[in-house]
Amino acid sequence: MDLGSGAGLPGILIAIFIKDANIVLIEKNNKKAEFLKFAAEELGLKNVYAVNKPAEEIGRENRYREKFDFCIARAVAKIEILSELIIPFCKINGKIFLYKSSKALEETSKIRSFSKKLGIFKQEIFETEVPRLDEYRAFIVMEKNKVTPLSFPRNYAVIKRESLFCKKES
Repeated sequence: MDLGSGAGLPGILIAIFIKDANIVLIEKNNKKAEFLKFAAEELGLKNVYAVNKPAEEIGRENRYREKFDFCIARAVAKIEILSELIIPFCKINGKIFLYKSSKALEETSKIRSFSKKLGIFKQEIFETEVPRLDEYRAFIVMEKNKVTPLSFPRNYAVIKRESLFCKKES
């Protein structure tokens, strides 16, 4: 599952290279979701499904909740917001891959206990350099070992309002 798929990266590429995997692309922006459907059709990808709804709605639906072995997101939001949106989709023993910028180390350390509450037991950070970008990037890999409480994900406005990084530190 690719959350906030945008133009289909990396979801469409994964579907091209792993034909026997069913890939769900979640995109709340209608124009982008329509593009994803068009691209999948043009490329003849029968294993791609674009869903045009907000993650916090889909994450409560039995059809999608805790159904995915692998969940991926690229810098869609700050990590504490993104974690709450993406973790409910992941199966127990599944993995979540987040592609983040230089703030990954700081953000990850601040949400460790919250992630455990959502069912994550392990978080690792893999640093990387992107050729010609000259900026730090990191992959945060989370492993899930228990069910996410049904109270998550909350409404996006609530998640954002209660975000650790949106509050002023005293």
